[in-house]
Amino acid sequence: DEFLVKFKNISLKYQTSENPDFTKDLWSIVEAEARVIPSRSGSALPLTFEDMQSAQTVGAAESRLPYSMRTVEWLNENGRCMDNIRPGNSTIRDAGRGAFASRFIPKGGLVAPGPVLHIPNKAAMNMYETNPLTGNRDTTKESGKQLILNYCFGHGKSTLLLCPYTSPSAYINNSRKPNA
Repeated sequence: DEFLVKFKNISLKYQTSENPDFTKDLWSIVEAEARVIPSRSGSALPLTFEDMQSAQTVGAAESRLPYSMRTVEWLNENGRCMDNIRPGNSTIRDAGRGAFASRFIPKGGLVAPGPVLHIPNKAAMNMYETNPLTGNRDTTKESGKQLILNYCFGHGKSTLLLCPYTSPSAYINNSRKPNA
């Protein structure tokens, strides 16, 4: 929104009757640059010139609201149930809490959505001893691994890790005899 205020101030300052398309032309440049250099800020910009005009009044987030709403038909075709599992205490001695089906899940069906955090180099999970004199970590003295590593997926021949970050995934346990 701060960017849009500055944009509006610049366009009001330089748009004249001799240059009636200044604001639209300037917005075209902003849109083109946002596509060339993708960023979180760029993806938050209004999608069209008309959306930008609306966003100057209601705010960038509010102006994108129509793009985030879906029809019932779209949801029926593309949506996924997120309540296929529920947390609960296991009946297996000392197993703790786990995920339990709240309805029948057919073979190959979605147990739970699983967005993951991509960690390109699993060495980022290494922990190191701290040098007591400097307070800096000593990367020559590995002291262990980050606890989250227990919940990540990876392959021995790859540096990539995929770490789930949703509530349902916290209850899904690994088992030698999986039932899903």
